[in-house]
Amino acid sequence: MRNSRTGEPIATRVAFGDDRQPLHTDSSGRFFLCLPANSHIRIKIDAPEFHPFNSEFPIPEWDNRQFYALELLLLPIHIPFIPEEKTAPPDTIAPPPRIRTLERYQVTLFFQFDSDEMELNELENYRTLPPASPERTSSMSISTAMPTI
Repeated sequence: MRNSRTGEPIATRVAFGDDRQPLHTDSSGRFFLCLPANSHIRIKIDAPEFHPFNSEFPIPEWDNRQFYALELLLLPIHIPFIPEEKTAPPDTIAPPPRIRTLERYQVTLFFQFDSDEMELNELENYRTLPPASPERTSSMSISTAMPTI
């Protein structure tokens, strides 16, 4: 039996939901009880400074070569405030952030209505755009406009 917050063992009285006599845990939070396989045991604990514990556990078939352990974690009523440890700043100085310059290109290209062919002067406008590279391009858009009639 341990404190669920700190992991420290709890020495306390353990009661059972039947006619068994209550037991006390030792300084390491352990107790020993002999039970038949395929049975159940109800464990009730009212330890000072902890919320009450009341739960039923199945006891499976076991080879009895080692103890069958139940991990019982009790929740403290008052959880102490533990201040965060402040860490010292690292010895190295971070490099300054990279400054990126924004370059904006805008080219207007015209197509004939219901056609995807460019005229020679429009093709020259298209060639004025720098080559697009994934590392340097953040966005690219193509929009259409209908002439007003």
